[in-house]
Amino acid sequence: MTREQIARKNAVEREKRSKTLVVSTITGLYADEFKKKNGAWNLTKIADQTRLTRQTVSKHVKQYESTRGSLFEDGYYDETKES
Repeated sequence: MTREQIARKNAVEREKRSKTLVVSTITGLYADEFKKKNGAWNLTKIADQTRLTRQTVSKHVKQYESTRGSLFEDGYYDETKES
């Protein structure tokens, strides 16, 4: 494997890991702790809990809500796809 292929593979794995962390946090037993009074997600609290950046949490929460809870869409993590 070339350095570029290894870097792409690591990026995909990191993306999967962070998405799994965020989704498990907002669907877990303590999901109510991460909701604001108006019903929106408290992204800062989720970011602190998962040790991810707020921007990453925001991206995954929006994606999770737009797919109506589908964890991983088909082809989203296709390693052969060029970015």
